[in-house]
Amino acid sequence: MQRSYTDALIEEVANRSDIVAVISQYVKLKKTGKNHKGLCPFHNEKTPSFIVSEDRQRYHCFGCGASGDVIEFIMNMEKLDFVDALEYLAEQNGIRLEDYLKKYDNTKIVRDKSVLYDLMREAAIYYYNNLKKNASALDYLKHREINVNTVKTFGLGFASENWDGAIRHLNKIKGFSLEDMERCGLIIKRDKSSGYYDRFRNRIMFPIFDIRGRVVGFGGRVLDDGLPKYLNSPETELFNKRNLLFGLNFAKKYTGEEKKIVIVEGYMDVIALYSRGIRNTVASLGTALTEDHANLLKRYGKEIILAYDSDSAGEKATIKAMGILEKTNCKIKVIHLEGAKDPDEYVKINGIDAFKNKMHNALPVLDYRITVLRDRFERSNPQERIEYLEELKKLFDTISEPLQREVYLKKINNEEPEIGNLLEKAYKNSQAGKKYKPSAGNRVYKVDKRKKHETARILIGLLMRGKEIFKSMEKIIEESDFELEEHKKIFNSLRLEYGNKDIAFQSSLAESLDIESIEELTEISSMDISAIISDKNPREVIFGCLVAMRMNRIENELKGFDKNKLEKEGDLIKIKELYNELNRYRNLRNRLDELNEFDLLPPGQKKGGESN
Repeated sequence: MQRSYTDALIEEVANRSDIVAVISQYVKLKKTGKNHKGLCPFHNEKTPSFIVSEDRQRYHCFGCGASGDVIEFIMNMEKLDFVDALEYLAEQNGIRLEDYLKKYDNTKIVRDKSVLYDLMREAAIYYYNNLKKNASALDYLKHREINVNTVKTFGLGFASENWDGAIRHLNKIKGFSLEDMERCGLIIKRDKSSGYYDRFRNRIMFPIFDIRGRVVGFGGRVLDDGLPKYLNSPETELFNKRNLLFGLNFAKKYTGEEKKIVIVEGYMDVIALYSRGIRNTVASLGTALTEDHANLLKRYGKEIILAYDSDSAGEKATIKAMGILEKTNCKIKVIHLEGAKDPDEYVKINGIDAFKNKMHNALPVLDYRITVLRDRFERSNPQERIEYLEELKKLFDTISEPLQREVYLKKINNEEPEIGNLLEKAYKNSQAGKKYKPSAGNRVYKVDKRKKHETARILIGLLMRGKEIFKSMEKIIEESDFELEEHKKIFNSLRLEYGNKDIAFQSSLAESLDIESIEELTEISSMDISAIISDKNPREVIFGCLVAMRMNRIENELKGFDKNKLEKEGDLIKIKELYNELNRYRNLRNRLDELNEFDLLPPGQKKGGESN
């Protein structure tokens, strides 16, 4: 259960955390007049546009629009929620959290957990120091091509073969209680006699960190062929496998503008890739990917690349993970490994550049499923060719959109003419005479066919409400978003008007418009926008209008393709791109209240308003 704190803690954290000092840990700031200036950490820029006000204790970027106080800065930089960011800054400033808990919270829990975190940190140090003294463990890591810097970064260690090594050090020397050591899963109570013994013995130790970089558990690997090969900490007050991803505390800083995260199966895969420069890599902790993991990945990434082991178990895990991840709004791709059992082995055989190429050419979900089927069957054998065709047919039956199915049928036809021809025949009767018709879904802001431009009118009406709302939305709206020429002209007129004034009067706008546009402007001005949006958030309504308009434009563009004449490769590529974009907006439509301006930046435009 997440803690609840009084408002006094927020005030205390704000008072004790100097925003210039905090941001200077991440950004090189230069004093310019009353303020400090530097390169924005939230988007790529060459000319500093990131301003920090010491007087107001706030930051603002004129490039990407990011702004806030010290707590919001830590939330964005460290990818923490509000409470975690509050606790992070409180701990940095030596503020006792238990003094600010609301009455219905248990103060003892906070004190106890603080002791447990200290205990786990000391345990990690103990294992790390052990490693430096054990030649066999060092030789094993050297054999696995893990260097000294990587050992330090991940805090790798070694648990000796003694039954009470951790007990003697942590209990007898450091003074932690046996009860707390048991609560952390470091020791186990004996069944047939009194006392405890160490859980981890004769194993390489991998500390497992939470998103804030605190040690919450361990994974231990044997040096030989003993079983179990890996042993994880049990579920504890600090350690819950369903809510943790190994390496996420590092990876969150390296996802880049595209917010890419690579997910692998094992600790060694993460370490192998990280040590070779691919640092946006995570692994689940000896368990299948869960919905909790998917939500965690969604919080830090927009594109998830699956790179599981290449054996049959890995393929099954990949397909299951795809199903879970498809429920998020993330783009899902898959790396299909050949000639190696896992990413660790692949980079050792082929080099890191080959793996980077795999990442660049990672397969969309449907392409991966087709590839798996091709690998599964010996298609030169007539019987297996029939089975392959039957499985392909089942796969294509899951494709709900006719045009998407048509595109992939053409793809199969180009790559496997005989199979493609048979698949086309299988669908001939069901598809004959049907035209492409995209599914409407449950639109939040559906375009009224009798008033097909109503959505654009509502959008312009909201933009006419004032300079502040226009400027906050200007970078995400393009002239091409409007279908009517009149709307394009009104939008450009608004842009010019707000460049000089805070309010756009209808009379001023009309001076630069032709008669048709003036008539449309009059129609928009007569609308009761407040009644139309009711109690909805204007920002959310603008997002909804924009999503609906873009979906409508893409659907119209798709209708322009004749599916019976899709012979050009360029047409097929264009249709796939349009279809992917349409699916993206469908997903955005279902979570309008969660969106920000970056989600709706026009294709090809980077954060910060720079074009590719």
